[in-house]
Amino acid sequence: MENLNLNIGAIDLEKSESGVWIEYDSGISFLIARADTSPYRSAVRKMHKRYKRQIEQETLSDEKSDRLMAELMAEHILLGWSGMMNGKEEFKYSRDNAVAFLSDERYAEVRQWIMAQSQDLENFRAEEVKKPK
Repeated sequence: MENLNLNIGAIDLEKSESGVWIEYDSGISFLIARADTSPYRSAVRKMHKRYKRQIEQETLSDEKSDRLMAELMAEHILLGWSGMMNGKEEFKYSRDNAVAFLSDERYAEVRQWIMAQSQDLENFRAEEVKKPK
């Protein structure tokens, strides 16, 4: 099949996986990848398969569920940040720090915002296609 170049907004696949910087608050930005990528969907399926019985029997605790979601997000969605402070020290991005941050219930609203940004297609659109005259 020939490479399509349609006049509708396409998703930039590179942005989807490598992420885009999105400002959360003055001085705080997050590098967020798109949630609907093959690696993320695959990881979610593997997690569901691994915990299928607990999910079906509703025995998976909220704490464990939140931790699993934080691990998935840290691996595939939240790829970096800038401007995060822990007291007076910079809170440097690492996968472990991302899991700790995303697991902390005090920051659940930020976690939800990050997930919403990862699902907002406008964040990952390819450059505007010129419309035919």
